[in-house]
Amino acid sequence: MINWIVKLDNTLTDAVIKATRGFEKFGILFSAGLDSSLIAKLCEDLEKKPTLYSVGMQDSAELVQIEKARKFFNEIKIRVISIDEIESYARKVIAAINSCSTMHVGIEIPLYIACEEAKKDGHKLVLCGQGADELFAGYSRYLGMQQDKLEKALRSDVEELLKVNILRDIATARANSLELGVPYLDGEAVKVALSTPVGLKIKDGIRKYILKEVARKRSLPEFIYAREKKAVQYSTGVDKALRKLAKEKGKSIEEYLRIL
Repeated sequence: MINWIVKLDNTLTDAVIKATRGFEKFGILFSAGLDSSLIAKLCEDLEKKPTLYSVGMQDSAELVQIEKARKFFNEIKIRVISIDEIESYARKVIAAINSCSTMHVGIEIPLYIACEEAKKDGHKLVLCGQGADELFAGYSRYLGMQQDKLEKALRSDVEELLKVNILRDIATARANSLELGVPYLDGEAVKVALSTPVGLKIKDGIRKYILKEVARKRSLPEFIYAREKKAVQYSTGVDKALRKLAKEKGKSIEEYLRIL
């Protein structure tokens, strides 16, 4: 019988090695959640020393989680952003990704700022945890699906990710002269993930079960791998800031972003 936890661990380790080949220094876009923390831990266990870049509004859930993670990861650089900066970065993001979608702009603002910080430090590569939710059933909408429907939904979502979201993230990184490394979307990693039984992706109501088991195997603390999934635009406070700015101008957020 295949030990899927060991197989996935080995595959992701190889993916990190491939993603960082040729780079002595690099950054990681870090939220202190499961996906980015596992990448950071794999790098640490490989004796690589990336700089971890985190972004959030003051007192946001993201920064509270990051502060807790400081005990386990040393090289964390935190950029606290103010509401006065948000409009300027929204403009930069809209130009970079050629979209004023509320969701896309909200997601990309923290990513853009983290990339900007990595560029200042002279990095040419940043890694991110994109793809883990689609490959290992991280979203709440997957709960309650029958296994055949879940498998079909995951494959469909991975295809959509590769067509839209990852290209959006790459565009943001490129706007800061950076290469984006995505270990979860390494060819072999995707192959192994899609072949992993869906019963190991959601088990006893636990989403991303097998990925959490890899994290446990790598001795990540439970507050990291058990953290409830929350989209980055909400956990960083960026979506709330954008809506406040739009309201101050008497616009809906969609109108506000179209004007920008």
